Amino acid sequence: MPDFNKVGILGDGQLARMLAMDGHRIGIQCVVLGHDERSSGAQVTEFRKVDYADPQSILQASHDLDLLSYEMEHLPYASLLEVSKHKTLHPAPEALRLAQDRLLEKQFVQSLGIPVVPFMELPSTVSLVEVAEELHFPFLIKTRTAGYDGKGQLWVRSEADFEQAQALLISRPCIAEAKCEFDREVSLVMVRGVNDQLAWYPLVENVHREGILFRSEAPAPKVSEALFASASSYATKIAKHLDYRGVLTIEFFEKNGELCVNEIAPRVHNSGHWTLEGAGCSQFENHLRAICGRSLGSCEAVGKSVMFNFLGQMPPLNELFSLPFVRLHRYGKEQAPKRKLGHLTAHHCNVDLLSPVLAKLEKIFS
Repeated sequence: MPDFNKVGILGDGQLARMLAMDGHRIGIQCVVLGHDERSSGAQVTEFRKVDYADPQSILQASHDLDLLSYEMEHLPYASLLEVSKHKTLHPAPEALRLAQDRLLEKQFVQSLGIPVVPFMELPSTVSLVEVAEELHFPFLIKTRTAGYDGKGQLWVRSEADFEQAQALLISRPCIAEAKCEFDREVSLVMVRGVNDQLAWYPLVENVHREGILFRSEAPAPKVSEALFASASSYATKIAKHLDYRGVLTIEFFEKNGELCVNEIAPRVHNSGHWTLEGAGCSQFENHLRAICGRSLGSCEAVGKSVMFNFLGQMPPLNELFSLPFVRLHRYGKEQAPKRKLGHLTAHHCNVDLLSPVLAKLEKIFS
């Protein structure tokens, strides 16, 4: 297999930034292909401006690159499909197409015999009374596309919410989901390389605020062998069916030791940021290894890690700098409501030493 060393990353956010930084360390150059030369990814590596909707723009900008990858789902599928006919692209566009549409994503997962939350497709003319009879109050309406970090979602708790719900249905194609009474949310970050080489990071327990990931604990506590086996089996089935290459993240709801899929993310993922400090090989390095044809690194957790996102505004940095066992990552972004401005990871192999640090962090972020 060719020795790929120069990778174009479609998307210029913090995931591109961390891919570029880890790539530089192992001799893989990442070139950010994006809209804004001031963006988080563009601050740390070579930047080339492209029009994502124009395949020729992407191909021209990537003429000297060995292959392409992407760090976000919000890219035009038709454009990437055309690009993939002329340039190696991992993951393949089909994974992007499914992840972009909640209906297609759920239908695909369900077709593989993997549990999902009960759902319904919602045409604009649907009777919300019938939806309520099928799914029961409260149920969740989600736009099929352009939904992330809690966007494009509306809880329908009673008939009093029907007017607002109908307005959403008219504006965008939607689905409805039954409320899932889960015990917790967990995610699995896996990586698939050449020759079907597979590796899985430990399950991570996630806490969200207003639909945005706030805290991840790795490894997740109280994970049985059976639970991890289910998660890794589901993720592997999805990856193999898509002939996937690179890092793939599956978000799950857990209830009484059983899992159902919430979402698929065909990319490196926020819930895997802890791997920079807490795993044998980070998700970013492993993604580049996988798509460039290198052997995969160890996904084993080294000690305990807890990651906190900085959402909307920066926390008191002097307090954070004073804490031991804490690593800060700033993304070089301007403050804005709900924007991910950075994260920290508290990490140590001795949980007893880490516990007082976590207690202080919980107080700071409360």
